[in-house]
This record gives sequence, structure tokens and C-alpha cells, in this order.
Amino acid sequence: MASLRALCTFVISKAVDPNQRLSRCIEALEVVLFKMS
Repeated sequence: MASLRALCTFVISKAVDPNQRLSRCIEALEVVLFKMS
């Protein structure tokens, strides 16, 4: 779970548009969950 939080933080830090931060975080988490399943 800590690694997912770190990934989310990393994605947010790379998002230029603040409005896209949440959506990009969700997308990244979806990709991780899909690969884990």
C-alpha cells in the first residue's frame, strides 16, 4: 500500500495541470491494479 501511495505522489508531481492530478493518479492506480490482477 505504501508503494501505491508513492506511485500516486510521483504521478501527481509530474502532472503539469493541477486539474489533471487526481485523474492521472486514478489512471496510474488502475494500471497497477490491472497488472496485479
